[in-house]
Order: sequence, then structure tokens, then C-alpha cells
Amino acid sequence: MKEGVKIMLRHELFKKLAKVNKNDRILLLTHDDADGAGAEIVLRCMFPEKNIEVVHLNNGVMSERIREALTDAAIAESFGKVIACDISCNEADAEYIDSLPDINSRFVLLDHHLTSQYINRYSWGVSFGDMLEDSFLVNYYSNGHSSGTSLILDYMYYCGINFLPDASCITTENICLRISDYDTWDWKTCFEGNYKFKDENLLFAAYGNNLYVRRRLSKIGLPPIYYGFDTDRIMLKAEKAKRKEHVENIKNQIKFGTLDIPMKDDYIRTYDIAYIDDSKYIFDVLDYMRDTYPERDLFIVNYGNGVSIRSDKEDINVAEIVKKFGGGGHKGAGGFKFEKRDIYNLFEKTTGSNLTLI
Repeated sequence: MKEGVKIMLRHELFKKLAKVNKNDRILLLTHDDADGAGAEIVLRCMFPEKNIEVVHLNNGVMSERIREALTDAAIAESFGKVIACDISCNEADAEYIDSLPDINSRFVLLDHHLTSQYINRYSWGVSFGDMLEDSFLVNYYSNGHSSGTSLILDYMYYCGINFLPDASCITTENICLRISDYDTWDWKTCFEGNYKFKDENLLFAAYGNNLYVRRRLSKIGLPPIYYGFDTDRIMLKAEKAKRKEHVENIKNQIKFGTLDIPMKDDYIRTYDIAYIDDSKYIFDVLDYMRDTYPERDLFIVNYGNGVSIRSDKEDINVAEIVKKFGGGGHKGAGGFKFEKRDIYNLFEKTTGSNLTLI
């Protein structure tokens, strides 16, 4: 067991949450990435189509949209439960949401990011990033982490919700495993970089959310049935070629420098960074930077209206860095939104940090 890992069982983590019922109509608010798609897949494997509505949200609007959904009378009348998964609300909105009538019976929030731990103060929310001791994931590996996808599947198991008759439990778990392990980076740390996990994420990017979800539901056994899964191989090949070409074209634009960030007790920590302005295939660019310049502390992509940051160093917590800018993330990955491209002024004005590029 890794040092600092929380040992927790499903019933211990979820017991404060209201349970869902098989006949509930559910509004799912989730992220606009593959982990959010995984949450949608889980619900559509367990509930009739007419009982599920899904909204995918980006980082910039998720808190506002959660609050709006919970104060909308039409939504309250149409849905027995609102589930927010792989997203969170800010602390001010969390306080307001907690004051709403009957909130415990109609709302559940499931998140796994380090920056949303304050959600655990509320009876309707859970933020948990370690692997549950009785998670479905333990059937495949150990010493890993929870994702939005894994949390919602474990929560459904806790609630006693069964799969639809035509849905394959094993296939669903395997798809959820691949989505989860790419999102948490367990595919690197626990599976030695097995590319089947990254390929799953590439398929999400290639198909887009709606078609990806439908094709995965088809693989699980639910209609509409798509035949000829060789399409996945063709799509993967094309997607990989596009991304490889892009990285080759922009790799010489990578800059190097330092980022000074004030820490506790007036201590200033200086990080050696690799940095690039690029708005396309961000994860692939970050992967290239990490593989090519492993000596760097931080890898930063400025994609125009936000920043994505990664680190592979054990003594660096990216979540703590991005939290200073109102962002969210994990120990090794995080990001935040901003309105202007002037990254230098952003760092200086927001936290007193100093960004220097060569």
C-alpha cells in the first residue's frame, strides 16, 4: 500500500449519499472529456434511455451550471436525481447548494480531483481520488486511483443497480477500466504505459462524445448495434497520424525557462519548465514534452483561454499550483482557465508568480 493512501470501502464512502432507484429519472452533469463519456456509458448501461439525460460541461462553466440545474423548477419536476460526476462546484456555490431545500435527497456529486476535497464537508458530495478497497478496479490491478467513471460505477453497485438485460457487465467494466486508467494516469504507473489505454482516449477524440458513447454501448450489447469494429482500427490509425504530424510541426516552438511561485511562509519555489503556445492536441504535445525533456519540473501548454500543466516529479503537486489560479486537478496534472493570452501578466497579477522564458 502506497504511503498516504486512504483505505476506504464503498459503503464507507457512499453511505452519506442518497441512493438512486432503478425507476429514477436522472440528469447527469459531467465533464466534456472521455471520463465524462464513461460516466454517461455507465448510466445508459443501467437505466432505460428515457430515464437518462446528459449534459457535458467544460471547466469554465461547470460550477455555474450545477447551481443553475439545482435551482431550476422544471428540472426539479422532471428529474428525481441530479448527479454531477467528474466535475465540481466552487466553494461559494457549494455553500449555496447546501442551503437548498431537500438537496440531500435530489443531488449527488462524485469527484476525484484533489482540488475539490472541500466537497466532503457536505452530505451530498464525495471527492475521493484513491482506489476503493472493493472497487471493481481491484479485479484488474491494485494501488491505483479513482476516476469519475470508476466512482459512478462503484456508486451504482453500492446502490444495488443492475445492468440492463442486454448489457455485458464484463465489457462495461473493461471499457470503464481503460477510460479510468488513462484519466488517472494509472496506465503509466500501474500498467507500464500499455497503449490500449491511450488508444481508448484517442477513439473518444476521433469519434467525438456522442458517437463514441453510442459505439461503446453497441460493443456492450445495447442498440443501435454497429457492425464492423475494424472501424476503430482505421479511426485510430488516422487519428495517430494527424497528431504525430502536428507534434512534428510545432516541437521547435517549445520554450524553456523558470516559474517562481510563492509558497507558504514567504518561501518562493522555482520550477524549471518547458512551455508552448498551442491549442491543438494538447495531451499529445504534453506527452512529447514529458518524454523528450524529463529533467524539467513542469510542462505547460497555453491553449489560448487556459493553461494545462503536467509534472512527473514526486515532490511536485500540480493541484496545489493550479489551485492558486482557481483551477483544479491531480498531483501530476491540472489546469485553469483565463480570459487573456497575456500569460506573463496572468501569473504575476494572480499570485505574484514570475514566469521567465528563454
